[in-house]
Amino acid sequence: MHKKGHVGVALLFYAPLLAWLLANGMYPFALLGFIIILSFPMLLDIDMRIPFVSHRGFTHTIGGILCLAAALALVPVFFIPLLHIIGIAAAPIIGFVFGMGLLVGVAHLFGDGVTYAGISPINFTDFKIALRLFSADSFLGNLFFRILGWIALLLAVGVGFGFLL
Repeated sequence: MHKKGHVGVALLFYAPLLAWLLANGMYPFALLGFIIILSFPMLLDIDMRIPFVSHRGFTHTIGGILCLAAALALVPVFFIPLLHIIGIAAAPIIGFVFGMGLLVGVAHLFGDGVTYAGISPINFTDFKIALRLFSADSFLGNLFFRILGWIALLLAVGVGFGFLL
């Protein structure tokens, strides 16, 4: 799946959480989650930039998702002194960023799992998921998920602010 499709799938997966965050007045977390979703939908494809690492190898497994989510959660650690100065607890932010890393990773695996190539999400096994709905290069498949993701996001905003339901 290409970036546009992965963004759509990530938005689709984020939409229920966004609705809950907005409904509970957790606007900074809603914004942070939105930024993470739009910034890192291709995080697992870092393997394409590392020499001698196969694409859809370790990074496209449950273990890979955990490692990349932990690496993403290290970013706010560098801001702990600043957060302390302005009186914000760092632990909830670090936990939220880790959780968002997991969400981005699972959404990415789902996106690749619906393609013909599929994924092998469990380390050290031959278990493979390939729903074979379309090829990774499919313009229509990527467009479908992109549109679906943005519609889900808009509905989540409507539900979160009480405009819908």
